[in-house]
Amino acid sequence: MTVRFILPLLLFFAVSNAQCIKCEALSEALKAPEQVKSLAVNGNLSGEEFDEFPKDVFKLRNIEELYITDYGFYEIPRQIGNLKKIKSLSLAGNSLEVLPDEIFTLTNLTELILSDNLFSDEYIEYIKQTVKEKLPKTRLMID
Repeated sequence: MTVRFILPLLLFFAVSNAQCIKCEALSEALKAPEQVKSLAVNGNLSGEEFDEFPKDVFKLRNIEELYITDYGFYEIPRQIGNLKKIKSLSLAGNSLEVLPDEIFTLTNLTELILSDNLFSDEYIEYIKQTVKEKLPKTRLMID
């Protein structure tokens, strides 16, 4: 009788305390930031509103995929360079005119999505050249 009671109870706690590895909300990801491998939030869909790039993202030290799109951010903090494990980064659909140079130090990056921003044609050429030189394994998607 005791086993029948304890086993479901243990399963309940295991499920209720499990955190996301692939998260769709920053608030959810921050419950266990060291476990998060992927965060995808979209300003049009997520229900989370940010006036500026959320610095709490930098608590996700093991993140490999970060998609933070359609928020209209004008600036990405230099701390983006601290996310050394990141492989895929999308900043599409924002209002970026420049990127912090620290993005070009993310040597594990294999995909960089920057479409639908406010980069000048000259700056787009700079990004393309810099990615080619510093991140040759990175596939770049830009206007």
